[in-house]
Amino acid sequence: MSSLESPRPTLRISPDALAVALIAALGAAITWAFRRNALDDPFVTYRYVENILAGVGPVYNVGESALSTTALGYAGFLAAIVAVGRSVQTIDVSLASNLVSGASLTAAALAVFLLARRHGQATAGLIAAIALVSARPLISTFGLETCLLLALVTWSAYLFDRDRPTLAAVLLAAATVVRADGAVAFACLLIAWLAMTRRWRAMARPLIVFAAIVAPYELTLVAIYGSPIPTTLAAKQAQASIAGWPDFASGLAVLAAEHVAWSRLFLWFLPIAAIGIVALARQRWALPLILWALAQSVTYQVLGVASYTWYYAPLVPAVAILFGLGAATVARRNTALAILVAAPLFLAQEKAALALTFQLPEPRARAYQTVGRWLAANTPLESRVAVMEVGIMGYYAQRPMVDLLGLIRPDTIDALRRQDFFWTIAAYQPNYVVLTGKNPLWFQFAAPDHWFHQFFAPVYEHAEPGFWGSPMTVYRRTAPRRESPESIRTDIGRFGSALTLARATADRTTARRGDFLTVELEWIAAAPVRRDYAAFVHVVSSEPLVIAQHDTPINASRWPVGKPVAYFHPMRLPDDASPGVYTIEVGVYLPEEPLTRLPPLDSPRPRNVGIVGALTIVP
Repeated sequence: MSSLESPRPTLRISPDALAVALIAALGAAITWAFRRNALDDPFVTYRYVENILAGVGPVYNVGESALSTTALGYAGFLAAIVAVGRSVQTIDVSLASNLVSGASLTAAALAVFLLARRHGQATAGLIAAIALVSARPLISTFGLETCLLLALVTWSAYLFDRDRPTLAAVLLAAATVVRADGAVAFACLLIAWLAMTRRWRAMARPLIVFAAIVAPYELTLVAIYGSPIPTTLAAKQAQASIAGWPDFASGLAVLAAEHVAWSRLFLWFLPIAAIGIVALARQRWALPLILWALAQSVTYQVLGVASYTWYYAPLVPAVAILFGLGAATVARRNTALAILVAAPLFLAQEKAALALTFQLPEPRARAYQTVGRWLAANTPLESRVAVMEVGIMGYYAQRPMVDLLGLIRPDTIDALRRQDFFWTIAAYQPNYVVLTGKNPLWFQFAAPDHWFHQFFAPVYEHAEPGFWGSPMTVYRRTAPRRESPESIRTDIGRFGSALTLARATADRTTARRGDFLTVELEWIAAAPVRRDYAAFVHVVSSEPLVIAQHDTPINASRWPVGKPVAYFHPMRLPDDASPGVYTIEVGVYLPEEPLTRLPPLDSPRPRNVGIVGALTIVP
């Protein structure tokens, strides 16, 4: 080569660029692998999306105004994306949402890396980003608004760190519109920024910007639904009171145990994260996200909600940062050595993620989709369908839905608190009910002689391999719908010292043999009740001989004091009943001693029963 020739330039890629490329590639791979993820809850939001696109408004059931999603803002965002996508080609809402989740999770990981890099902790940031983007608790939430929330919050933390509070407030306002948890993040990150910079006078602008975006949205919710608080909050609080359903703290312990069960390599996290906690004293940049994780956890615990995997999402960036700091400290910022230190956790995460990938879409989702499509193809458009989990089945059925967990029917929540799952079926009289073969109504089930089998008959069954609740059965209502009450009696009186029967209604006073009869009782607890009872309604002849009856547990210890609590008593009259006039009697007894009844104190009668009406059976 001539001495006059200049040397050829060499392509040099910085370590930071390689790190960004690695995070992006890993995020893209995970997004593609989990593009078919199908949780049940997001499909509630997807139905809002479809109704928005169809022009019927932000509702779940057409004509019913209920805020049954925590993510109406996300539904609007997703509707815009799907509308644009469908202008080019057909795009599935679920796929679009999963892609948004994957892109958001990748963005959150990049924000954590860039935040750490600004403070000379690129190695810790890379380890934290890899741990974050491959965390199964986050991957399993694909389809929800969770990952988008994380992306907005982590980038807000980065912007605060760069002294850009106004832009950070815009992102946190967007996070709050996506999910109300963003308000907790805004408070934590703003307070942390003010405390670290001591620029207390600068708080006005981000507060004004945040309020200017969030307030109109919240007022819109009030105008449409009467309240900005979704019904899901009360439903999740009621679920936490159900036996066997853990609260937030207990669920966190369960989640940790599940990780160890997937791989004992997850235990490697503990000593490395402990080192990260020690290193945290010199890494103040990490404190805002850790503060948010702690504050959000306390908020969930104080709210008393049931445990759901996505509630733990704010913890993941925090623990990932601690693990990254620990690995970098052990490796003395040597990136290759730090990756080696973190390798056991990464291997455990890969194993857990792969196990989830092999199940996509999981058997439960496949079963729900199959049943939903059957309902869409085989039931009248106006049919009301009752299910426990309303997301996937409701989305594919496209029928007016009655959910038995209170997400879209707020008055179901009171029944849920007293653990009366059959109340919603009796109250709303759905045309179809879908039940799983195991735990059909959480811990309740319909025995062969239960009134449910008198009113409903099976019409379709689907067995899905690998689904714990298989087979799923669709029941069709065979009984006619209940008419307006023909008999109403009030102020029946007290049973025992604490229970008052305030109102009793019967849907008919005249019936034929084989007809259906429903009696509704409204009870009031005059004072806190320390134990539970059972109540019966009997149709009794003059002998007296019971010809029809319905008994139900009444969990009086869960009743609110001074407020009416309704129970339905459906039954079918026998085909061989003799014509004549019968008495409708009510009684309360101890479940463990059925013959021990509470006395009707205001109207004492033999056999300790109360009279609530008469029924004439005609030929």
